[in-house]
Amino acid sequence: MALGSNTKWFTIPNKNTFNTYRKEEPIFILYVKENNTIERYQYGFYSKQFMNEEDVEDNSALNIPVVKNTFLEFAKKHEDIDIILYYEDEKLLSMRSIQLKAVKRNGFALGLIKNPSVEVQLEAVRQNGMIIKFIENPSLEIQLVAVRQSGYAIQYIKNPSLEVQFAAVRQSGHAIKYIENPSLEVQLTAVRQNGNVIEFIKNPSLEVQFEAIRQTVDAIEFIKNPSVEVQLAAVKQDVNAIKLIKNPSVEVKLAAKRG
Repeated sequence: MALGSNTKWFTIPNKNTFNTYRKEEPIFILYVKENNTIERYQYGFYSKQFMNEEDVEDNSALNIPVVKNTFLEFAKKHEDIDIILYYEDEKLLSMRSIQLKAVKRNGFALGLIKNPSVEVQLEAVRQNGMIIKFIENPSLEIQLVAVRQSGYAIQYIKNPSLEVQFAAVRQSGHAIKYIENPSLEVQLTAVRQNGNVIEFIKNPSLEVQFEAIRQTVDAIEFIKNPSVEVQLAAVKQDVNAIKLIKNPSVEVKLAAKRG
């Protein structure tokens, strides 16, 4: 059987496109024999495409034992992270050099790695802070890197310190939603980042309410039973805030009309 004969590949030697593809990436041809029939597949080293004879991407043969073993040997030799992650191979993922490359390619690969080093953990949470959920007992350094990348990551941190809380709400005021009994200063920091997050603060003080409205008058919508003073502060900042106030007082209506 001639190489690539009777296939629709663009990479067979008798096609004009052969030299172009050959220069772009190494191409591997696999002959898979099953039940007295031979099927051919083509794999592009850089494109990571596994094509059947019709030149259609087809991963169905990847789990045939001989194909899997061949690809894993290839992956080990060339440190092909995509293949390693596809097979979630524990043995290869236990290698430090592979671990770092894996999380650089995809931070969520951390979930496949047992006992990752601090270096690997840091690389993963730098990509996506939410990945901290895969880390048992993360250090303060890891926690801070995670919440500075995504404030929402604080939801996966048990008993976060004040330092971590502040870092989280500075990155995203919405992080206040995941902080139990936040201090006044943490509340103020959160509404300064996004006034609307006052919605997630139980019984916010007048100071927090005024601060939220200063950040955005839209915050008035999320304040339960705002006082006349708070309502006035909103309409004085923007008369359109009257539309967000339920049952505004006569004084507030007049203030809105005066502009």
